[in-house]
Amino acid sequence: MKKALFAVFLVVLASRSVAASDDSWPLVHRDENATTRVIPSSLERHGQVMVFATSQLYDSPFRAFNWRVAHCTKGWISDAVASALVDDSGPEKSYSEALNKPDLLSVFAVEFIRLADVPQLNTPAFKRILADQCKKPASTQGGTLVPMVSSAMTVEKSGFVDYLMLRTLVRRGDVVEGWVHRSEVKKERMKNPDGSTYLNKDGKPFEFVRRTDYQTMAKFKVSVKCADRMTAITRLTKYAKDGEVTSSSDDNKPDWIDPIPGSIAEGHLDSMCQF
Repeated sequence: MKKALFAVFLVVLASRSVAASDDSWPLVHRDENATTRVIPSSLERHGQVMVFATSQLYDSPFRAFNWRVAHCTKGWISDAVASALVDDSGPEKSYSEALNKPDLLSVFAVEFIRLADVPQLNTPAFKRILADQCKKPASTQGGTLVPMVSSAMTVEKSGFVDYLMLRTLVRRGDVVEGWVHRSEVKKERMKNPDGSTYLNKDGKPFEFVRRTDYQTMAKFKVSVKCADRMTAITRLTKYAKDGEVTSSSDDNKPDWIDPIPGSIAEGHLDSMCQF
């Protein structure tokens, strides 16, 4: 369900360059715990939504990277949709390691909060970056898949996650349309950089779900009516584990439904209307 924070894997299809030093990454916040900088090469605008990454350098051997999405005009930002904790071996090497080793990433279904409630980013420096980026042309490369909603886990600790391809999102009046990728996931335990199990404050292992080699179970186009709170699937393609298409459909007359509260369909509706 949308409100459950299941970790998933954020897929960035566009290539990323890496800055050479912390000094070249804009400083947006500093306190006694960490220094927070925005990584310019991560900035990517899709419509009125910006995707970006930050680096948090602590007084420890670790460096944290967090990926978020922020709206240009609505005043909201997401909690982290992806996080990586790595041994600090310098900004360039650490960031490259976080990007290129999916097993280091813990990524979460998107949750929307007010920018004013995020002290590390509710700063003049970050607001200037957001304003400047929102004036630039939208990205036309590949696409970023942001996790919207995840299913319940089976007894075998498997399920699926639905990712929204931001670049495909289109609003026509009150109707919002976009392509969704559904991928299989497995529940696992988060690991520290040294290989030990990461523990919550209560001492219990932190569990999350990760994408499997079964990259895409299905791709489908979702339409939602935000004011009427209705959803419909207008195109659907299903795939086998070897990547072969097993079925495909195109519905020119969508069957609009009122989604059940707490359902996957309601998760699509809430996320797409928020974006």
